[in-house]
Amino acid sequence: MLNGDHVREIQLGGDDEVSNLWPLPAAFNQAAGSRLNQATVIDTTTTPPQTFKITVLKNLIKTHPANYFFRIVSFDPSNFR
Repeated sequence: MLNGDHVREIQLGGDDEVSNLWPLPAAFNQAAGSRLNQATVIDTTTTPPQTFKITVLKNLIKTHPANYFFRIVSFDPSNFR
């Protein structure tokens, strides 16, 4: 079964619109939100690179809306079983 998943997460400034959705297996989508809150972000634009929890980025987006992009560098699908 598939769910509509937000390409750009609402909690990271994405829109809740059809144009911002893509199909994702329901099991992955339902577990992704809580896993996202625990994710670690590495800012490679600073020297040395800084590491912080994604909640810091979420709060920054709320107070200073802008376009922030990040790249997923690893993913373990066994965490979603």
